[in-house]
Amino acid sequence: PGRSTPRVRLLRAAAAGAVGALVTCFALVASAARTAPAVSSEYAGRAPEAGAKNIVNAIIVDFRALDTLGEISVLLVAAIGVTSLVRVNGGERRASGAGSAGTFPTAHWDEPTRPWLPGADERPGGERSVLLEVATRLLFPSILLLSLFLLFSGHYRPGGGFSGGLVASLAFVLRYLVGGRADLGAAARVPASVVAGSGLLLAAAVGLLPLAFGGVPLQSTVVTVHPPVLGTVELATSLFFDVGVYLLVIGVVLLLLSAVGVALGEDGARADREREGESR
Repeated sequence: PGRSTPRVRLLRAAAAGAVGALVTCFALVASAARTAPAVSSEYAGRAPEAGAKNIVNAIIVDFRALDTLGEISVLLVAAIGVTSLVRVNGGERRASGAGSAGTFPTAHWDEPTRPWLPGADERPGGERSVLLEVATRLLFPSILLLSLFLLFSGHYRPGGGFSGGLVASLAFVLRYLVGGRADLGAAARVPASVVAGSGLLLAAAVGLLPLAFGGVPLQSTVVTVHPPVLGTVELATSLFFDVGVYLLVIGVVLLLLSAVGVALGEDGARADREREGESR
């Protein structure tokens, strides 16, 4: 029940193959139709104008910043769509009487703060790893610090907002795998929607700010300051755009974890009941 007929599957396969062939032919024709030299050949020579030594990061936050702004917007919209579908599906299952086994509980950011790893005691004893719990607590601040290093050094060395955000997101995923939703909420006290929305708002604000000074949207400027202790510091304003990307990546991962993540307590309690029933 619920499976499509062979005829329908054949039509779907034919439609998918036709679309794939069309896209392939279009890509081949478009790549062969170029008559002018590629614009990318100028990127390496103009990177110093943006105050960048990392050409990849310069392309992302300077030369193709508008593309990046569109990409992170699509990323946030996709995450919101996935979250909405999961929650609607969970609501339908609750309405049909599926019970706790058919729901998709979301993460709660108002969990009370407990010592060590909140939520680790929800997992059955046979599934817990004390070594992983201790390593998670010790490594979590270091991973976040590494992500900040990648963020702020990305304009000059390998790194950037995307890579730093992914590293920080892996730290939160590790906290969730060890402590469940309770520990995820304790690690990120700010709701995921606020983190993601703040990142997109910051990136858009940085892109529009040059208009107030007579510039063009998404224009970057290199600012040189002379702090008393640090000496001469050069700072590109595109760094704040990269910070927005960093926050949005973290917010999207937290949003997905809060939507599709399950409560370890419910799973653990259900598993214990099943074991007791089998033993009886």
